[in-house]
Amino acid sequence: MASAPATSAPRRAPAIAYNLAGLAVIAALAAVGAAYLLDFHMSSRQAAPSAKALTSIVTRTIGARELRIPYGWFRSGADLTDEFATQIDLAATVTLDGFDKPATIDVTLLPRSRVRPSEVLLDTVYVHEFEAETLRGPPGLVGKPLRPARGYGGETVWYDPLSPAPFVAKCMAPIQPESPARCLRTVILPSGIGAVYAFDETVLASWKEFDAVTQRMMTAIGA
Repeated sequence: MASAPATSAPRRAPAIAYNLAGLAVIAALAAVGAAYLLDFHMSSRQAAPSAKALTSIVTRTIGARELRIPYGWFRSGADLTDEFATQIDLAATVTLDGFDKPATIDVTLLPRSRVRPSEVLLDTVYVHEFEAETLRGPPGLVGKPLRPARGYGGETVWYDPLSPAPFVAKCMAPIQPESPARCLRTVILPSGIGAVYAFDETVLASWKEFDAVTQRMMTAIGA
């Protein structure tokens, strides 16, 4: 995505002070991102699930809320017994306007206490690490590269500068040039469960419908 002339200061002053708690949340989200690679390697070594498993509904309880999840949504398979969980790793496909084929979105569900929404991170952490450069991208979004000095090399925050409750996603440059960048967006669902969405940067083209589409997906399983 091409560079544009530097713009004025971000849309509003930070809501609260930049602090170590914010950095701890960033480190935790980075760990979630690293877990996707581990999931891939682990799942490739597991035996193929049975036909019965593939059509089963799995019950998981997280944050005192019972979810009913199709077995095929679990990124690394699942035990069919009912369980309490502190983290649930899923992957599902969604249909987005303007795309020829469904997009796959990875979802990590966590207790509310373990996440901080991207909207909050924008004002408490990201805004302090913005480079002067502004990137052009999907209409309605502003792209701000993050300073590499604090370990943000190759990362860009995309956000809606006009909304009081903006869409915000942080994207990481791909390891392989032929692969798309990967983005993370963290929200608190209406149920109170935290959700970390991971998706290809190309999905940002449909950012205006992203939250509505993913919320329908989460509502379908009781999240």
